[in-house]
Amino acid sequence: MDKLEGQVYGDYKLGKLIGKGTYGHVYRARRILKNGRATSTVFADQELAIKLIDIQNSNARHWEMVEREIEVLQRAEEKKHPNIVSFYGHFKHNGVPCLVMEYCGGGTLYQKIRDLKTEGKFIKEEDFMSYLSQIASAVEVLHGMDIIHRDLKTKNIMLTADGHCKIGDFGVAKVIELAGINTKGIGTPFYMCPEVIQGIPYDQKADVWSLGCTCYEMATGCYAFDGKSVQEINAVVKSGKIPETTKIQYSDEIKNLIIQMLSYNGASRPTIGGVLRFVEDYKEKGAKSKKSKSKKSKRHKDETTSTTSSVDTSLKLQESSASIASRFDSRKASDNKAFLEKESAKLQAYEKVLKYLDKDMFYKLYPVMKAMKCIEDGRRDIQTSLNMEPDASTMLISTLDLQDD
Repeated sequence: MDKLEGQVYGDYKLGKLIGKGTYGHVYRARRILKNGRATSTVFADQELAIKLIDIQNSNARHWEMVEREIEVLQRAEEKKHPNIVSFYGHFKHNGVPCLVMEYCGGGTLYQKIRDLKTEGKFIKEEDFMSYLSQIASAVEVLHGMDIIHRDLKTKNIMLTADGHCKIGDFGVAKVIELAGINTKGIGTPFYMCPEVIQGIPYDQKADVWSLGCTCYEMATGCYAFDGKSVQEINAVVKSGKIPETTKIQYSDEIKNLIIQMLSYNGASRPTIGGVLRFVEDYKEKGAKSKKSKSKKSKRHKDETTSTTSSVDTSLKLQESSASIASRFDSRKASDNKAFLEKESAKLQAYEKVLKYLDKDMFYKLYPVMKAMKCIEDGRRDIQTSLNMEPDASTMLISTLDLQDD
């Protein structure tokens, strides 16, 4: 099946072999005009990709994957999302199932990352954010249709000739049943989340983990979790160890997002909608420059030095602030302002905890407060109720801490 160039399958003439997988080969192709008339909605001069299913080497599982891919492609085509590979139909030729899809002339994201790495380069931050936005947008559409991709990876993200992303290969995608529980370990080891590896129930957050692995790979040119065998990779993932982030040359905000997507506990990962909100916020704020990073680093060092003398007090107050943070519910953002106002009186009993609020804890609280657009109101209400007077030894909650230098 790997030497079919020039042959005619149905209304299509096969071109160069461009890929092959476990149960099929993918060829470039063009539609043939019969009697000078079109036989489908595909233009005659349009390049296509046709996946031929290898029926001789296919088993029952492969056939299930083919049927699933057709089902998901048909449903996704209804949305006509620009970042999901278009599906034009399927047919059989001499008993061989053939899937007709959009051809992406830019190769795969996997190959682009490796090509840059051989040159000692990596994907620029601006391009990274563009890819992330496109991929997350496509995944959001799938999740909106109750579809989990389950094999999101750089090899399944195609690039068009002009550099746009297209998600494809839905052979292991899963349409969530109303009462179903997903426990089957399907996917590629480098991108499989802890829940899938352990065979426990999982949901759309499995795709968020895979997207986190994809982002790490884009940022560093390396897998987030690697090993010489599937068992080694699984062991690294199950250890809960966070991948090394020093290789990531992007802003701290992006590093933090990747780490959040790779949270061991699925409930701690952002939804795909949360990832898209990050992208929008990032676009509004703009990428932070390296100079800004160095200044922030110096400021962090100064703050660390100034608080060394009050370690014991800080630890106690951090514990109090942690108990407050744990009660913030991101799903009820509209209630958080009222919560802040209600809790302001109690904060007095915490020995003015906000004056010593641990900065890491503050950054965890900030996205929730920012989402309900009341961080400034909440800050002023609390500080007024506590009669706070800022001085050089205290850190007050302020959005100024998050602005560019």
